[in-house]
Amino acid sequence: QDFFPAVMYNRVIAQLGLLAFDKAEQIYNDMKDKYPDSNRTSSAAYYIGLSLIEKAGTIRGKPEESPPMEYAALLKKGTEYMMHYCEVSGFDSFTNLKNVCEWYQELGDLGEAGAYEKSRDTYQTLLKEFGKDPNYAEEIQANVYRGYGEVLNKLHDFQTAKPIWLRQLKANPKNV
Repeated sequence: QDFFPAVMYNRVIAQLGLLAFDKAEQIYNDMKDKYPDSNRTSSAAYYIGLSLIEKAGTIRGKPEESPPMEYAALLKKGTEYMMHYCEVSGFDSFTNLKNVCEWYQELGDLGEAGAYEKSRDTYQTLLKEFGKDPNYAEEIQANVYRGYGEVLNKLHDFQTAKPIWLRQLKANPKNV
């Protein structure tokens, strides 16, 4: 049962090692069609997303070598793969979901239409999934609420942002 997804997963990883993103994506799309519920399929999405994000990071800040549009395109595609992985895995990773929030926010800053809305929605999912978990309380207070508030401000949703900023001010009156 798991043999063919495992073989295909290994092919995806091999193509990523060769920086053959298009071939890795083709194999992944085939996996998604044939084995949508396989853990190997979601893992392939994770590694494709991670590889695209890493590739975007290598070209960031080098506009003479690569135009900002290429950075944004890689970041967008990588973020979409990572969000798919988060959804399929049942939002089991705080860090992955938080990164997706921040990447969508950055895409919004780069002018990507709809990215702030995706960031807002992902922040809401993050808070729903992990907001009451004491293991993440400090990180949520220090960074998640700030990012969520910033996104709401950029969407001009000040009514929703107000209690978030008041919460931040109460928790840290000297550093908001």
